[in-house]
Parts: sequence; C-alpha cells; structure tokens
Amino acid sequence: MPLEHEPGPSQQVKLSEAEVSQLLDAAIARHKQAQALPEKVLSVDDALEIARTMGIPEEHVHEAAAELQRRRTTAGVPAVLTEDERRRRGEVVRSRRAQKFLLSLAGGAAVLTGIIVLSAVFYAASWAAMLILGVTLVVVVRNLVRWLFGGVTDAELESVEVPPLPGRCRVCGAPAYTPQATFCEQHRYKGPG
Repeated sequence: MPLEHEPGPSQQVKLSEAEVSQLLDAAIARHKQAQALPEKVLSVDDALEIARTMGIPEEHVHEAAAELQRRRTTAGVPAVLTEDERRRRGEVVRSRRAQKFLLSLAGGAAVLTGIIVLSAVFYAASWAAMLILGVTLVVVVRNLVRWLFGGVTDAELESVEVPPLPGRCRVCGAPAYTPQATFCEQHRYKGPG
C-alpha cells in the first residue's frame, strides 16, 4: 500500500502544461457530471414538515410559498397549479370557448341573413356571398369543435385569472374571517386606529 508521500504509478507520468490543462479540464467536467444529480422535487407539504421540526409556524411557510408562486409567475416561470385550480381555470377556458362559439354563430346568422336579403333584392346569390358564407361556416364549426372536444393546454390554464374562492384566504389558503370574505383574520384589511 503506497503512502501519501510516495509517488504512485499515475504520479510518475511527465506531462506538458497543455496536457495538464486538458487533464484538469476533463477532471473538472467529470466532477460536474458526478455532482449533477437529478434534483429532488419537493412539495409544500415537505416544506411544512421541515418547518415543524425547526419550530417555524405554518402560516410563514404558506406565505413564503405564495410569494414564491407570485415571483415565479411574474418571472415567466409557470406556477404549480393544484388540481382544484386547474379545474376552475379549465372551466373558465371552456366558458370563453362557448362564448366565442356563440358569437361566431351569431355572426354566421348575420352573414346568412345578409345573403338572403341581398339575393332577394338582386334576385340572385353571388358566388362571393356563398364563399363568405362558407368561410363563416368553417369558423363556426371550428369554434364548436374547440369548445366541445378541444383539450385545454397548460398555456391556456396559466393565462387565465380566476377570482378567489369566498371562504378561503387568497394569501395563505386558511379559512377566511367570514364565509364571504377572501382574506383570513391575519391578512384582512384593518383600517387606521
């Protein structure tokens, strides 16, 4: 067994400065790869457990999580949505799609009415009018299909702002101070005095 001060077989090799530089670059790259382990994904519940062991109140963890989520959304990093938030935002997206379909249907009806009036006045429907009706029909059918059968993408979910639920604090998620309120006792507005 070689001692630390005795040169081993790898220590006896003579290297130029360029080779030493290449050797160190390769060693650094291997070291970085070895340290680049997959990052473990933790949840707020994991943070709460750690906070309990350290004696940190839960409301501080919830406030910090809400602040982190606000920073993520303002920085362009998508926020983590709970299943309830995804469901509520999905309902908003689908209702907007329904409104879009109904507006395009009303527009199609207006175009059809215009074509009927024009054909009655001029005794013939032009090809241009029929082309406009065809394009309108395509738009109406596309909006109908998106509304009834289209899936909701993550980008659509993140672009939707949903009003807060009454009875829950919009900051920390704790029960609100009244059933209709959206703030808990700690976060509610307290006027001067």
